[in-house]
Amino acid sequence: MTSPKAQGDPKRPSPDEHKPRNDVEPGDTTAEPETEAEKTRREQATKPALMPIGDPAGAA
Repeated sequence: MTSPKAQGDPKRPSPDEHKPRNDVEPGDTTAEPETEAEKTRREQATKPALMPIGDPAGAA
């Protein structure tokens, strides 16, 4: 049986080669700031629902 090194390791980028996955460069100032409505919508999308789904009195 061969060692894992003999099969080849996938190349891992160095921190210098790593690029963030967003499409805006770090120094780019052309991106418009987030509006209050967009911020509120994003925050609400990550919060759990306050009301349980189903019959609040119970099925029994």
